[in-house]
This record gives sequence, structure tokens and C-alpha cells, in this order.
Amino acid sequence: MIAQSVAMTQYDQEINRIIAEFRNVFEGLRSSGRLRVRTRHLLRVVGANDDMMRTVTVDLALLHSPRSTWNDAHLERLWENLRTAFDIDERFERLRMKLEYLRQSTEQLLNILQDRRSMQLEIAVLALFVFEVGITIFDHIR
Repeated sequence: MIAQSVAMTQYDQEINRIIAEFRNVFEGLRSSGRLRVRTRHLLRVVGANDDMMRTVTVDLALLHSPRSTWNDAHLERLWENLRTAFDIDERFERLRMKLEYLRQSTEQLLNILQDRRSMQLEIAVLALFVFEVGITIFDHIR
């Protein structure tokens, strides 16, 4: 239980660090209207977010009691008292909410970057079309 609590604290600190980075990104977006973040960085955050969620729910086994408590009511009460003392459920819910915020934020930023890239490709296609029309007109004039 203590190891789970320490691990949750470490993940909470890491999540808070990433959220602080996003605060700067969104403040820049709000003030200048420009998104100053690289796609690769966002993809790393997505990977870290998914890895943290998997680790917190699966590896730390925060949502499941150990097998030893299944058949022993005394151990089960002890386990529940420790969960309560370390605020495991409340801390897990806060971590889950922060991870969900990060997921939504990265999804939103990736959509903005995708829209920007799509616009650039459309402009490139239009420029190539205009260039080809210009060449065709030039060939007909000669």
C-alpha cells in the first residue's frame, strides 16, 4: 500500500508538470492565436498519458484488492482501512481526472495541428493546379 501511495504521488507530480507545460501552450494560443508546440512533443505526451493510465490502473492494481484478502475478512478490513488512510480512492480519481484532461487537451491540440497541415496541403495542391494551368496557357500561346 505504501509503495502504491508513493507511486501515485510520483505520477501526480509528473502529471502536474505536463499540465503546467500545457498551461503555457494554451496561454500562448489565447494571447497570440498561434500554436507553438511540435507534433512529436504532443505524441510523446499522448504516449506518456496512456502509459501512466495503464500503470496506475493495471500495474499498481489500485482498483483490486490482493488475493490474500479474498478469503480473510480481517485482512480485507485492514486493506480497506489502509486504502482509506492513504486516500487511495480519492487520489486515484484525481489522477484519472487529470489524465482525462491531458487526453482531451492533446486531442484538441493535435486536431488543430492536423487542420493546419490540411490547409497547407490544400494550398500546395491549389498552387500546383494554378501552375499547371499557367503552363497549359503558356503552351497554347506559343
